[in-house]
Amino acid sequence: MAVLEYQYWRHEPSGARYAVRLNGGYITGCVGPLTDEELRSRYVVEYPFDAADADAEWAAAERARFTRLDIGGEEGWV
Repeated sequence: MAVLEYQYWRHEPSGARYAVRLNGGYITGCVGPLTDEELRSRYVVEYPFDAADADAEWAAAERARFTRLDIGGEEGWV
């Protein structure tokens, strides 16, 4: 059984931040780039991950150029 995970990632070439949903390690949703306000205004599971399949495909292709952000865990965001 695959496990859903939600993470915040930074795209290193641009510095843009994204909310990413993974299922069994595969990217199944990506939302962004996120503004500071968006990043702090909601829980990561509340983003509309199913709204843009193209963003998830782009994030999967660019995965090596992202860094996971270690934010939100203590606050309950992820």
